[in-house]
Amino acid sequence: ATSVIPTAKVSFGVMNNTIVHNNSSRNGLQLPGAGAGVGIFAPFPGTAAAGNVVSDNDLNNNGLPGVTMHNHAAAPAPAPPINLNDNVITGNRISGNAADTEDAATSGPTGINVFSVAPITGTVISQNVFENEAIDVAFNAPLGQVNVHLNDFNNRAIGVDNLGTGTVDATENWWGCALGPLSKRCASATGPNVVFTPWLLFPF
Repeated sequence: ATSVIPTAKVSFGVMNNTIVHNNSSRNGLQLPGAGAGVGIFAPFPGTAAAGNVVSDNDLNNNGLPGVTMHNHAAAPAPAPPINLNDNVITGNRISGNAADTEDAATSGPTGINVFSVAPITGTVISQNVFENEAIDVAFNAPLGQVNVHLNDFNNRAIGVDNLGTGTVDATENWWGCALGPLSKRCASATGPNVVFTPWLLFPF
């Protein structure tokens, strides 16, 4: 049997929206692997979920990460490329959410998970406050970069977990203590290509 990857003939999707001032709590608890606090998805070639802003939301105790960004399939030309770029996640309070699952799996409860089999650029994660997560920000993409700045990480968590070969610019964050991610007292940075110097000496 052969599998066929769905392909859109023209790029379409969800773009340039603002998700603001919501309380998203306890979604998807009756079905494992369901229920993000906020989901941003571009599932197959030709789809787009770009230029969206997720701001000033309370994202707590959901069945997937508080903010879940996924792309699961990329196809060679002439299929249109995936566009999961230029999204902004800022000023949210994120706590107690679950791990991601299947191909986008994270190793524990996760605040924000950005997963793609295609490169991602232009995504900004800034001024979020994390509590009660094992992983505050997870990133998994083969190329591209996510910009993670001015966040307050939980000092009992992995602040940034890079699961792919893309780059995380994680400078100017509060890692739960003034000693930064090199100290066992602070949140940690794991995986390749994570830049975290300099860090904040106080919560943002």
